[in-house]
Amino acid sequence: MTTKADTRRVFLVGCPRSGTTLLQSLLFAHPQVISFPETFFFVHVANERGWRRRIGLAKPQSGRAITTIREMVGDDSVSRRRRPLTIAGHADQFVRSLDATAQRAGATAWVEKTPSHLHRVGVIEQYVRSARFVHIVRDAWAAVASLHKVTHEHPGRRTRSVRTC
Repeated sequence: MTTKADTRRVFLVGCPRSGTTLLQSLLFAHPQVISFPETFFFVHVANERGWRRRIGLAKPQSGRAITTIREMVGDDSVSRRRRPLTIAGHADQFVRSLDATAQRAGATAWVEKTPSHLHRVGVIEQYVRSARFVHIVRDAWAAVASLHKVTHEHPGRRTRSVRTC
């Protein structure tokens, strides 16, 4: 049985359509790893820059980040806690919930895959102790082609030009 202090915290980041889902599934195949879907947690909680970020305040709409985690891990204790106002408070709830879920599953590591957390690496490093990052890098033309293709193949998705992709 692992303790919370032993749990490895891995963030899988990169450009959309770069291979993050493939790597996530390969890592999740290991019996000691638990993996979580895209939470967009730090995107919802912390601005990339600005006065709120400088003083450590979470975004006003950050409550949906807590709701996402509660639903994802089935942790009702998250909803019973008072919603924190700070990025640190949100990050603490996030880490405690994922660590506890990993511990219940007998895993020694968890992987959170939100490619756009690439833009929040500094925030995550500041608030998640022992965070590790795997940054997937794919050939830019291949990533653009894949992103363009997927926006045109799936109904309901906003189609994008090659330039936008």
